[in-house]
Amino acid sequence: MRYLAEELQKFYRKSGNKLLFTNGMSLNQLALEMWEYLGEEGMDSSLLSKIINGKRLLTRNQLDAFCKVLHLNKLEIYDIQNALGKDLLFKYVGEAIPISNYGDVVADPYIKKMIPREMKRLREKGNIREAMKIVSFFEQILNFTPKVKNANLDLLARILDEKVRCFIYTERPEDLLPKVERINSFTIYIGLKMNDPDIISMSHANIGGSFYVAKKLRDSAEYLEKTLPLVDGATKVEYVRTLLNDYAFLGDYHQYKKTYFKAEKILSEKEKHNKSHIASMHEAISRSLALIGETDLASKQLDEVDKSGVETFFKSEIVRGKMFVCHQAFRQKKKIDIDKVRDLFRQSRHQRFLLFKRHQSQITKMYQEICGRNVK
Repeated sequence: MRYLAEELQKFYRKSGNKLLFTNGMSLNQLALEMWEYLGEEGMDSSLLSKIINGKRLLTRNQLDAFCKVLHLNKLEIYDIQNALGKDLLFKYVGEAIPISNYGDVVADPYIKKMIPREMKRLREKGNIREAMKIVSFFEQILNFTPKVKNANLDLLARILDEKVRCFIYTERPEDLLPKVERINSFTIYIGLKMNDPDIISMSHANIGGSFYVAKKLRDSAEYLEKTLPLVDGATKVEYVRTLLNDYAFLGDYHQYKKTYFKAEKILSEKEKHNKSHIASMHEAISRSLALIGETDLASKQLDEVDKSGVETFFKSEIVRGKMFVCHQAFRQKKKIDIDKVRDLFRQSRHQRFLLFKRHQSQITKMYQEICGRNVK
């Protein structure tokens, strides 16, 4: 990560044991100003020191804040972007490439396949921050000139679809829709313009999933039912999983039964599907059964899950599902194993699960209700 660190040296000098930046600020003062510019998050003096010393890279928002606070001109901003780009491309592609050659980079068929695949891999392993760094960087590359953007709309759509998935995995219900609505509309537009069924399919799934996470269950169900004939494969598994919970939460048992049969059919053909998606389907069936009072059957569903080879997000989902079954049993005045509840809460606090804010919030609320005390 030497290119960015070397470029940033132009904007500070050492004065004794301190760094003084070109606007007269110390490192602590600059970090505070950047923190305020970023909405009182995403920066502190320790992080800025690591960036200056080449141990971390700036995110797109942090770069904007750095340039804004130091009042840098367009040429200085370009040079920093170029240095950051070289570091990131060296990290992800193995070669330091200047901005002037970005069009050639994204035109490479290997790169076009590698970028979304790597983002998905990082997302499903729970490394959301790293996935979002790739999103931010390549989104910036693709928007650098209209020529590069228009020549790579398919790649841009796949990157943006992954960006929405990252938000769906991590954002709280009340924060999600404002962040994804415009992105979803744009990726649908690209998919239709290019007549690309994969982009259209994932975008439709993201829209229905966004409604579900935002607790707009009727909107989610109606949208997914309307677009279900347009999807297949892994996306169809996601549709059925989401619809199952939509109808269970809505109390629409007629549609729930129809969807349940579709879910059972998918499980009967599990060798055709990704292990993580099958685990997620078990979790959805379990939660839906718990909602209609079948907590014993719900527990058995989760006991059948083979977690070997299941990605981190879906493992977090399984812990959430087990807590949900306990919580529903508690609400239904059934006997529960309080030690199991406490153990599930401890599992949910494992470092690898902490980025999944929605799961964390749900598990904490259920645990608080069961145990009758506040939990931080």
